[in-house]
Amino acid sequence: MNGAADQRLVDEVHAGDEAAVGRALADGADPNVTVGRFRGSVLVDAARNGRLGFVGLLVDLVIVGRLVR
Repeated sequence: MNGAADQRLVDEVHAGDEAAVGRALADGADPNVTVGRFRGSVLVDAARNGRLGFVGLLVDLVIVGRLVR
């Protein structure tokens, strides 16, 4: 886990910056990172905010991550 990259992922998904999301993930951000104490994961936050492209990307990464482990 990379705390700085995780926080960037949360911030950029919320902002809708696709390129920055890609950079945060490339830097080791966890696609399962939680957004806040009661808000759930970055995936849930993306879905809640209508960022469906990010939802697909994050789901793919979570599934692939589970297969690789």
